[in-house]
Amino acid sequence: MKAIIKLHFTAPLHIANSRTDYAQSESYLHSDTLYSAIMQTWSVLSHTAWIPQKESETLDFTLSSAFPFTSELDVKGQNTDQTVYFFPRIAKPFNFQGIDDDDLQDSRKKIKKIQWLDSFKFKQQLTDKKGCLLETNNLKGKYLTAQMIDPHFIDSTINAHAAISRSGGDAEPYVMERLQFKKGSGFYFIFDGTAEALNQVQLALNLMQYDGIGSDRNTGNGRFRCETNSEENHLVLTMLQAVENQVNDKKYATNLSLLLPENEDYLAKVLPDNDTNCAFELIRRGGWVTSLEHLARQKNSVFLFKEGGVFHYRESISGGTINLQPDIMKAEKTHPIWRVGKSLWLPCTF
Repeated sequence: MKAIIKLHFTAPLHIANSRTDYAQSESYLHSDTLYSAIMQTWSVLSHTAWIPQKESETLDFTLSSAFPFTSELDVKGQNTDQTVYFFPRIAKPFNFQGIDDDDLQDSRKKIKKIQWLDSFKFKQQLTDKKGCLLETNNLKGKYLTAQMIDPHFIDSTINAHAAISRSGGDAEPYVMERLQFKKGSGFYFIFDGTAEALNQVQLALNLMQYDGIGSDRNTGNGRFRCETNSEENHLVLTMLQAVENQVNDKKYATNLSLLLPENEDYLAKVLPDNDTNCAFELIRRGGWVTSLEHLARQKNSVFLFKEGGVFHYRESISGGTINLQPDIMKAEKTHPIWRVGKSLWLPCTF
């Protein structure tokens, strides 16, 4: 079964990236962060039996990354009851209709700005070989949508802080970027798994919404209100099913989650040599250990395929898991640190 889970943030959010400081936040929640946060919460709730013990073991569900959503505005600029859901722009080069060949340079500048497409545009990009229609009045900042929205529904602020050593010494100043969400906005992600697994995920989210997600949660960052499967969310699920049904030649697909190839043979099949339609971007993932007794230790890092790549179609769900436990923790035989690279896929056509 599939479900849409919305996170309405009630506090600012900082999402750590591969840098070791707080000066820059990721702009959305990657799937591996969601998997890790859920498994860590299970551990707190004494449900360690739900956590895989080996890399060969898999979870009974798959998550997309968490993408932006916002309320559509009326003619007076007020929030309506309609939600606009955004998906990442996929790496199909110049996959847009309405590009004026006489002004190709200007069109390229417009395309370069686009990071997110609403569900209608996203479906059009996946199912139409010509791509989705690019109209200037549909370009709202980095979002492509015909709906009326505030393009700054997710904004960021830079806050000054000081780190004070418990052993004395001078305070060390640093800055933190935090995401701020306007009313009716937040992140949503797609769940695909069993009903039992959905209950397990919801149990974790019920605690996480008070503890928060992301960095600096002890000061209240990252708290949210969780909403699952409203009537409106079913429209997104219907769109996803329509994409599956309309793409007859399932030769290519795009990943909705970070992807870790299961092995070299798998990688050779999804990225065959000399296929110019395949495209991808790599992202380095690592960070700090979050369990209390190991907070000062840094995880090993791994490169994953970023959302929105184009690969040869394999299965609707695939990807591997790796243990990023640092060597010192392995020597101490402490708990593993799983980085889940299991992805949801949607077929796309050329």
